[in-house]
Amino acid sequence: MSRFLKTHRDEATAAEALRRASILRRAGLPTPHAMAGADARQVSFARIEGETGLPLLASGLAGLLELVALLHECPVAGLPPLDPFRRIRPREALLRNEEIRSVLDETVPSGTATLHGDLHAGQFIRDGGGTVWIVDLDDLTLGPPEADLANFAAHSATSLQGGVELWADRVRAAWRDIGRPCDDDVFRRLLRIALVRRHLKLRETGRPDHEAMVATYLRESSNFSIL
Repeated sequence: MSRFLKTHRDEATAAEALRRASILRRAGLPTPHAMAGADARQVSFARIEGETGLPLLASGLAGLLELVALLHECPVAGLPPLDPFRRIRPREALLRNEEIRSVLDETVPSGTATLHGDLHAGQFIRDGGGTVWIVDLDDLTLGPPEADLANFAAHSATSLQGGVELWADRVRAAWRDIGRPCDDDVFRRLLRIALVRRHLKLRETGRPDHEAMVATYLRESSNFSIL
């Protein structure tokens, strides 16, 4: 099996990535085998050949989310608490809509699940034998399961047709279909933040940033309970 190298910013970050990947594989999570690279800043991963991204959605969300549920239950010591604004702050200068900017003042729900941190359909690969793998585990944090669901819904809503409510409903329904609870209030709070993160990433790269759709959802979902 061929391998690919991922270079991290320093040796400590690479060592931590290797530690986390090893823990998750030992816990039974299907993620590529990892080993130290020749350069101390690198981690070498087994290359998984197969389908990824949108083609996997045609088979339904439940199979993908079962892996996410398994990840959520894998204990990984030393993870930081969820900070959903971490990818937003460096791009804050790109905000032009005050309604969208106001989300930065909202309260972040807490939790203890091991979160992927950047979940979307492109983080799964289905190999030729039908096994689905979950990849790109560099952003692990501890928080409520709804955070991963919100990121998945936000990415899908800004990549595919259907809009925010459609993908929010699909993701929550699939999560409940595999027997997992979803707190709708927590999900809605985190989806608001995830949409802002996605909006800014798209704007930064010059792609359609769905400002009107994001602002509309924020306006219509602003009535939630106080934590």
